[in-house]
Amino acid sequence: MNRPAGIGRNAQRDPASRRGLRAHAITVVVAVVSTVVLLGSALAPGLVQRYDLGWSPDPRFTPTVLGWFAPAPRVVPSDAFTVMLGHVLGAGGAQKVVLFAVLFLPALGCAALLRELRPTVGVPAVCLTVLAAQWNPFVAERFALGQWTVLLGYAAVPWALRAAVRARRGGGARSVFVVCGWCAIGGSNSLIMVLAAMIPVLLWPRPAWRAVVAGAVGTVVLGAAWWLPSVFAKPISSAEGARAFAARSDSPLGVFGSLLGGGGIWNQAVLPPERSSLVLALLAAAFLLAGIAAVPFVLRPGWGSATPDRVPDALLASAVVALLVAFAPAIPGVGAIWEFVVTTAPGGGLLRDSQKLLAAWVVVAAVGLGVLLERLHQVRSVRRPVAALLVLPVLLIPSAAWGQQGAIRTSQVPDDVRAAATLLSDAPAGAVGVLPWSQYRRYSWNDGRVSLAVLARMVDQPVIFNDALPLRDQVIPGEDPTAAQVSRAIAAGSTPQDALRAAGVRYIAVEHRSGGAATEPGKAAGRVLVDGPNITVVEVSTQPPAAPPSPWAHRFGWLVSLAGFVGAGVAAVVGLRDRSRRETPEPGL
Repeated sequence: MNRPAGIGRNAQRDPASRRGLRAHAITVVVAVVSTVVLLGSALAPGLVQRYDLGWSPDPRFTPTVLGWFAPAPRVVPSDAFTVMLGHVLGAGGAQKVVLFAVLFLPALGCAALLRELRPTVGVPAVCLTVLAAQWNPFVAERFALGQWTVLLGYAAVPWALRAAVRARRGGGARSVFVVCGWCAIGGSNSLIMVLAAMIPVLLWPRPAWRAVVAGAVGTVVLGAAWWLPSVFAKPISSAEGARAFAARSDSPLGVFGSLLGGGGIWNQAVLPPERSSLVLALLAAAFLLAGIAAVPFVLRPGWGSATPDRVPDALLASAVVALLVAFAPAIPGVGAIWEFVVTTAPGGGLLRDSQKLLAAWVVVAAVGLGVLLERLHQVRSVRRPVAALLVLPVLLIPSAAWGQQGAIRTSQVPDDVRAAATLLSDAPAGAVGVLPWSQYRRYSWNDGRVSLAVLARMVDQPVIFNDALPLRDQVIPGEDPTAAQVSRAIAAGSTPQDALRAAGVRYIAVEHRSGGAATEPGKAAGRVLVDGPNITVVEVSTQPPAAPPSPWAHRFGWLVSLAGFVGAGVAAVVGLRDRSRRETPEPGL
């Protein structure tokens, strides 16, 4: 009896399906192992407190976390997401999941984009793309700074580019909105990075208007929690900040050469040691340039590619635009225009750290390196030498391994600090002033590493702290008007305690052993609530606090964003359902 034709075809596809599943499994394993090696010491029990990675050991939806009184609430909705995750996994578990995700997802995304461009690509090429996406200066420097929201934006870029490619090929705009949905967890940084990467692909050479609209609507709706309060508060970004956060040279190659290799961050304190080597910096730049060049040249139809459209050119446009935008503030004349936009345009502050927009350059280069390896692997005479390329990303920046050689490691927030935060959260309503008057600390319990003042995220009361950013050669003004008032009073000769009392705080919390000069707790100024080795809390006023201005713009922005997240979730579920229906064989086949 003859076998039905449909069954025969399915049987013939089984070996290919098994090979595909095996290739996917290898990709995931390589990405997981690589991610664990990068995290290393950050996976130990406790919390990483380093530079911008401030994390409360006790998850609370505090006013600071929700951004209620911030003129430009840049920590929303990212901090609220971590608190929500912390209620499920605990603070330590939540942080480890987030850090793992922001390093694992870009590797998986670049592999997915590579397979989108070249469905039959081999496992070695995918593995090179995975490693190149993780082992590069961009990831190492942002990880050293603790900027997980920027890394989330970087992680979303390859998925956004794949969604844009599919939209160009008639796949619809739904996936563009879905990608905007999950990357919006990182807030303003993540969304602006994804939008900047997608737009050139969607517009070049022929616009895919439905997808452009989906991306724009997604950005506006999902980002309402931070842009809507900013519109009404009108915070002003300083010219000093625009200059300080511009891309800088982190290698002997100058600013442009540093950017070519995926570096160029503004903070010179977090540079990998390899960036000081001329040879390694040249190799890193040449490595990424080779990947960028491979995208348009190797993927053209004449090279046997299955992509006869202009997608490779569009990806190249995205990468080049990213490079030029990141470099723009360093160009004489253009830098002045950039500074004007940052300081005067609504939301211009999002652009002051231009180097984060380099993400698309690094992603496209990582994908291109996989394309290049696949092409070279077809030449028998160079197969074995080419295999050495697989380890080149790691060899170019080996110091990134194991939490950057143990520099990124965990610590435990002391019990007296946690108890003080709980007491203040349960105390009668009133603003809390935090001293020393600086937003960064070098806690002894954190081995003296630079970190944000942890108390601001722990206390369920309005917290007043100095939001100005101290750099090596200057201080960038903050945006909180109350904090600015306190700073002016201190500069005029007032003590920090008197300046905070004049600003209307009810409680003053002084963190001890936090680096810098010791701050007098001022116990005689009021009732001492906590007096521990690491913190002293004094109630300096018993008067009921004046009613703060209603954060109606913040609340409405949150409602709009939450509606956007629900919409993105629904779109993702519908997309999965449609995909399942397409992949389900017809009855009898």
